[in-house]
Amino acid sequence: MIKEIKMPDVGTTVESVILIKWLKKEGEQVKRGESICEVQTDKANVEIESIASGVLLKQIVAEDSEISVGTIIAYIGEPGESIPK
Repeated sequence: MIKEIKMPDVGTTVESVILIKWLKKEGEQVKRGESICEVQTDKANVEIESIASGVLLKQIVAEDSEISVGTIIAYIGEPGESIPK
């Protein structure tokens, strides 16, 4: 089953962040709790952890993009699963 990975709330005053680096590539195996990307807030850089185990099927957000809390950043699932459009 495909899981949407959304940008979590990383601080009480943070409404948007910049995704500065993907730590996992599409097609790589990911474990729940493993860091998949790094974002920059107004105060610090923070690693974002996966909420599910599986394969990183698709990175939705490009590096150096500004995103809001709650935005879907990636899909994780089993190899060969279809990504929602």
